[in-house]
Amino acid sequence: MVSVSESPSCIVLRLEESADNIPTALKNNPNVVLDGFCNPLELQTFPLNDRPVYFKIYRRRWKVSGDKKHHSNCHDLHPLGVKATFEFATFLRE
Repeated sequence: MVSVSESPSCIVLRLEESADNIPTALKNNPNVVLDGFCNPLELQTFPLNDRPVYFKIYRRRWKVSGDKKHHSNCHDLHPLGVKATFEFATFLRE
């Protein structure tokens, strides 16, 4: 977790992928460099103090130095078609 932003209407938790979490396709390559972040993913989770809480998730991008192809990790963070965490989506369905 990098930061927490609170406003009267919501709470936003900014989460960034660790720089040490290199994709398996690049693990053994010594020329791997960080290349910024992918587009952020915003997921809603359980409210806190009657305010919605959002996770703003930033996945890192890596590349081999001198190459233009980007690599990133794939994480199963939310149900398909729902912008909420698994637990919150299950709660809402019930």
